[in-house]
Amino acid sequence: MDFGENMESNVEFHIKDEAKRLLKEIELVKKNVENSKFYTGMRLDLKENDTIQKNIFGLLGSPKKFQVVIYGLGSTEYSFRSQFQLAVALLLKQDFSNWIDNIEIYDPCMSPADIIVFKKLGLEVLTVDENCKRTAQRPTIFYMPNPYFYLVGNLLGANWSSSCLNQICLLTNSFRTMLSEMPQSSQNLETRLRLLEVLDFTTEIDIKTSDSQMYANLFSTEIAWHFFDVDPKIDIDKPEWYWLYMQRYLEDVFLEDMGKDH
Repeated sequence: MDFGENMESNVEFHIKDEAKRLLKEIELVKKNVENSKFYTGMRLDLKENDTIQKNIFGLLGSPKKFQVVIYGLGSTEYSFRSQFQLAVALLLKQDFSNWIDNIEIYDPCMSPADIIVFKKLGLEVLTVDENCKRTAQRPTIFYMPNPYFYLVGNLLGANWSSSCLNQICLLTNSFRTMLSEMPQSSQNLETRLRLLEVLDFTTEIDIKTSDSQMYANLFSTEIAWHFFDVDPKIDIDKPEWYWLYMQRYLEDVFLEDMGKDH
């Protein structure tokens, strides 16, 4: 074995060793999350909240199961926050296996150890960066715990029709909070416009992070379930909507700037 092969062998050994350590760490975090007030409340809501039950089983219809896609988790190897957020998804799969099917995951920050661990945990690791532009072909829960604003816009844009929106659920930052906190930049413009348009068709149900500041800090902002109910007769993807909301947005920015000048 030459020097290069030896180095490669050592790196591979280190990655596998790190994956073993990480897997044990995540299993421990999962147990802690399972017993937390945050997850206990979340699980109770899923079992007893009539609005959530109505939307979930309304989406599924016949005895189908949700596909779950995780975007924006980050690296569990380097972030406790990511470990916590992953544990939530694993527990949902464990506790609601009657309506949750397989879980797919992608994040550009995934390390080689992350990928090994995800596969060990039964997740399907995506090899292509979809940039959050997947068009749902079946009932799908998109879990996006730490998304950039523009990625939420990408996902909504990829599903911008009544037939697609009505079969997806987003577990992500509160849309209303996003709109209030989103910087006014060209990169976020499409996201802002789509959120403004889709709010009228959205049922947003906040998830209580309990009174503990620790749990509140494990998500970048308020997290919520988002369900959509778009009348098929409404042509949500007509081109006119974009320019109408663009005009309203520019008027708001202009008035805001005028107010700053006085």
